[in-house]
Amino acid sequence: MKYKVIVVLLAALAASGAWADIKPKCDAKKAARGKAMDATVGVSGRCDAEKAGKNAKKDVKGSVDRDKNRNQKKKKKNKKK
Repeated sequence: MKYKVIVVLLAALAASGAWADIKPKCDAKKAARGKAMDATVGVSGRCDAEKAGKNAKKDVKGSVDRDKNRNQKKKKKNKKK
């Protein structure tokens, strides 16, 4: 019985460690919340305006690339007809 408890505890610790490595998606709302929390409590999260800006830039670039690829596929289809 003790071994089962130890195994379960070790598995829980390993899972929580893996969960901590996941980076959260940083956006303007989370950056503002972190800044407000830092001003009131003195503790901020991982998200700040710089990270939010970088993520927004990546999101825009990704959506532009997706739209560009979609348009190219439509043009190829229309040429075949």
